[in-house]
Amino acid sequence: SLDPLTGPIGYVRLLGDREEIERLTMTWERVVIDRSEDLAKTAEVVRGLSRRAPVVVIANNHYAGHSPTTVRELRGLLTIPEPSPPVRPRTTLFD
Repeated sequence: SLDPLTGPIGYVRLLGDREEIERLTMTWERVVIDRSEDLAKTAEVVRGLSRRAPVVVIANNHYAGHSPTTVRELRGLLTIPEPSPPVRPRTTLFD
Protein backbone atom coordinates (compact mmCIF):
# COMPACT_ATOMS: atom_id res chain seq x y z
CA SER A 1 0.00 0.00 0.00
CA LEU A 2 1.07 3.58 -0.55
CA ASP A 3 2.31 5.67 2.35
CA PRO A 4 0.13 8.81 2.67
CA LEU A 5 3.04 10.66 4.29
CA THR A 6 5.25 11.84 1.45
CA GLY A 7 7.29 14.56 3.14
CA PRO A 8 8.31 16.06 6.47
CA ILE A 9 4.73 17.16 7.28
CA GLY A 10 1.30 15.67 6.74
CA TYR A 11 -1.18 17.78 4.79
CA VAL A 12 -4.91 17.05 4.79
CA ARG A 13 -7.43 19.08 2.77
CA LEU A 14 -11.12 18.81 3.58
CA LEU A 15 -12.87 19.73 0.34
CA GLY A 16 -16.46 19.14 -0.61
CA ASP A 17 -18.57 18.84 -3.70
CA ARG A 18 -18.90 22.48 -4.72
CA GLU A 19 -21.94 21.95 -6.95
CA GLU A 20 -23.77 19.87 -4.34
CA ILE A 21 -23.31 22.34 -1.52
CA GLU A 22 -23.98 25.40 -3.66
CA ARG A 23 -27.40 23.92 -4.46
CA LEU A 24 -28.06 24.09 -0.71
CA THR A 25 -26.45 27.42 0.16
CA MET A 26 -24.42 30.31 -1.13
CA THR A 27 -23.77 31.75 2.32
CA TRP A 28 -21.13 30.13 4.50
CA GLU A 29 -22.45 30.84 7.99
CA ARG A 30 -23.51 27.35 9.10
CA VAL A 31 -23.03 23.66 8.47
CA VAL A 32 -25.51 22.38 5.88
CA ILE A 33 -24.16 18.86 5.30
CA ASP A 34 -23.52 16.53 8.24
CA ARG A 35 -20.01 15.18 7.77
CA SER A 36 -19.66 13.79 11.32
CA GLU A 37 -18.91 10.25 10.17
CA ASP A 38 -16.32 11.38 7.62
CA LEU A 39 -14.79 13.78 10.12
CA ALA A 40 -14.39 10.97 12.68
CA LYS A 41 -12.52 8.93 10.05
CA THR A 42 -10.41 11.96 9.17
CA ALA A 43 -9.55 12.42 12.86
CA GLU A 44 -8.22 8.85 12.93
CA VAL A 45 -6.09 9.52 9.84
CA VAL A 46 -4.75 12.75 11.34
CA ARG A 47 -4.04 11.00 14.64
CA GLY A 48 -2.09 8.28 12.84
CA LEU A 49 -0.11 10.73 10.71
CA SER A 50 0.65 12.93 13.72
CA ARG A 51 2.53 10.03 15.36
CA ARG A 52 5.05 10.34 12.54
CA ALA A 53 5.09 14.03 11.59
CA PRO A 54 3.38 17.37 12.25
CA VAL A 55 0.05 17.58 10.40
CA VAL A 56 -1.65 20.60 8.81
CA VAL A 57 -5.39 20.36 8.09
CA ILE A 58 -7.16 22.82 5.80
CA ALA A 59 -10.98 22.89 5.74
CA ASN A 60 -12.91 24.49 2.89
CA ASN A 61 -16.43 25.90 3.31
CA HIS A 62 -17.58 23.51 0.58
CA TYR A 63 -16.80 20.53 2.83
CA ALA A 64 -19.82 21.01 5.12
CA GLY A 65 -20.90 24.64 4.74
CA HIS A 66 -18.90 26.46 7.43
CA SER A 67 -15.18 25.77 7.73
CA PRO A 68 -14.75 27.26 11.25
CA THR A 69 -17.33 24.80 12.60
CA THR A 70 -15.67 21.94 10.73
CA VAL A 71 -12.32 22.85 12.31
CA ARG A 72 -13.88 23.10 15.79
CA GLU A 73 -15.48 19.67 15.38
CA LEU A 74 -12.20 18.13 14.22
CA ARG A 75 -10.31 19.77 17.10
CA GLY A 76 -12.87 18.29 19.50
CA LEU A 77 -12.47 14.80 18.02
CA LEU A 78 -8.69 15.16 18.39
CA THR A 79 -9.06 16.66 21.90
CA ILE A 80 -7.10 19.73 20.86
CA PRO A 81 -8.17 22.79 22.89
CA GLU A 82 -9.38 25.95 21.19
CA PRO A 83 -6.56 28.46 20.74
CA SER A 84 -6.58 31.64 22.76
CA PRO A 85 -5.62 34.97 21.22
CA PRO A 86 -2.17 36.10 22.30
CA VAL A 87 -2.00 38.64 25.10
CA ARG A 88 -0.05 41.70 24.04
CA PRO A 89 1.61 43.64 26.81
CA ARG A 90 0.63 47.30 26.82
CA THR A 91 3.66 49.48 26.30
CA THR A 92 1.97 52.87 26.15
CA LEU A 93 -1.36 54.36 27.08
CA PHE A 94 -2.42 54.22 23.39
CA ASP A 95 -1.71 50.52 22.63
